[in-house]
Amino acid sequence: ELACKFGETASREVQHVSSGEVLCKIPRHLPGKVKFSVTNGGVEEGKSKLFEFTFVSDVSITSIFPSSGSVEGGTITRMYGSFSALAGIQPKCKFGTAGVVGGVLVSQNEIRCVSPPVAMVETVELRLSIDNGHNFVLSSSWFTYTLAIEVEALIPSFGFRSGGTPILVTGRNFRNESRLSCKFGEASVAAIFMSPQKVSCVHPPHQDQDGTEDQVIFTMGSDS
Repeated sequence: ELACKFGETASREVQHVSSGEVLCKIPRHLPGKVKFSVTNGGVEEGKSKLFEFTFVSDVSITSIFPSSGSVEGGTITRMYGSFSALAGIQPKCKFGTAGVVGGVLVSQNEIRCVSPPVAMVETVELRLSIDNGHNFVLSSSWFTYTLAIEVEALIPSFGFRSGGTPILVTGRNFRNESRLSCKFGEASVAAIFMSPQKVSCVHPPHQDQDGTEDQVIFTMGSDS
C-alpha cells in the first residue's frame, strides 16, 4: 500500500528502490504548491509531510533559432515559448544523444543553450528539462548539425573606410540560408549565397580610432 501523496491526490505508481528511496509518478494536477508525503496503508511515513511540491503550467516550445549549427558544437541556441512558470529554475537542454547541457532562462519567453559537439552530420530532437535533467517536457523541437563553415580567402582582402566594396568569399560548407551574413569586426552585413564554396557581401563603413589603416577580424555565420 505504498503511495506518494501530492496534496489530496495519491499516486500509487510507485517503485520501491530501497529503504531510503522510492520513485513516484506525478499525477495530473492544477498549477500550485501542495504538501507532499509518502504514505503506507494511508499513514504518513517519517517527516515527509514537511515537504512541499510545486506543479507548474505545461511548458511549450514554439520555435528555436538558429535551428542548425556546427558539428563542433558551440552554437548558442535560443528556445522560444511559454516559460513564465520557471522563474528561479535552472533549465537543461538535451541535443539527441549528444548529451545534456545547462541552459539559461533569459525571460519568460526565452531559454538559451549552447550545443555540444557530435561526431557526424545529423538532425536531433532538442528537449528541455526543468528538474536538472531527470525528466524532460513533452514539447520539443529539432536541431540539425552541419559541417562547420570554413573561410579560405577574401577577394579583395581590403577596402575603403567608407565601405561599399564587393567582397568575394571563398571556402567550404557555405549554406543557402536567409540569415547568412558576413561579420567585419563587430559589424554584420547580409551575404549572398553563390555556391557551397562561394558567397559575396559588401563590406560596411569602418571608423578607426586615429584615421590610419586598421584591420578587423572577418567571420561568417547564419546567426544574428
